[in-house]
Amino acid sequence: MPRPPGLTPDTHAQIVQGLRLGMKRHEAAAAVGISQRTLYVWIARGRAALEQEERLVEDNPEVDLSDVEDPEFIYREFYLAVIQADAGYKRSLVATVTRAAVGAPAEFDDAGNMVREEVKADPKVALEMLARRDPREWGRTNRLPAEYAAQADDEEQGGTDPDAELVSLRSMAFELLERVEEKRNQREAAGMDPTG
Repeated sequence: MPRPPGLTPDTHAQIVQGLRLGMKRHEAAAAVGISQRTLYVWIARGRAALEQEERLVEDNPEVDLSDVEDPEFIYREFYLAVIQADAGYKRSLVATVTRAAVGAPAEFDDAGNMVREEVKADPKVALEMLARRDPREWGRTNRLPAEYAAQADDEEQGGTDPDAELVSLRSMAFELLERVEEKRNQREAAGMDPTG
């Protein structure tokens, strides 16, 4: 199997552009013929180079970084660009969803032409945003679905319900899935393989 090409400016730009469009990291890499493993090696090298630079500045605040030869420069720049592209894409999605949740007036250009229609606030979108941002307080997993609430009340009052254990297990499963997704997002944000 041929060895993949190194991190070139073109490869850097194409991967970052894919991330800005919303592709996942491994998808953006695959689109330019780079394996997921290679991508994460590049990201790890960039993160390590950045951490080394930070330690150098911490140890010697007067150091002029332009005088320091850095063979890992391209990986550090790539790592920073990947982080910024991921964050920029997420920011644009949050702005779009927030606009749907809280509403926004119509927007017009200087000539008076409407460039964006008015968006009415949607409380369902707002509630979903709250649930995703703070699932312990607003998420559905903290509350039993309405059809099970009466069963749970019966159980608390001494009644027996064979489905109560199932309801509890279902709730725990949803909680566990949320924790797995949170860990996966943390690993990806840290430049690690999210599936590892």
